[in-house]
Amino acid sequence: MKIMKSIILYYSPNDQFSADLRYFLKSLQLDFEEHDVTLDEKASEEAEKKSGQLGLPVLEIDSEIIVGFDKERVLGVLKSPKLI
Repeated sequence: MKIMKSIILYYSPNDQFSADLRYFLKSLQLDFEEHDVTLDEKASEEAEKKSGQLGLPVLEIDSEIIVGFDKERVLGVLKSPKLI
């Protein structure tokens, strides 16, 4: 799957949903930027500002924000014509 837009993941290594989403994205062989919010306070603030909440993981695909690991929604956004 060839993705032309940016993908940014805000995650915590202590969170199972974050681990599952990271594994899923890697299994799709996608290039994505990763920010461990436990090590980067600025990234934590960005994730909260973008999502409007404290939950993790936060995935930004272009301008679309997904909180948590919603596999079907992630696939839907990735397959959307505006991102391919």
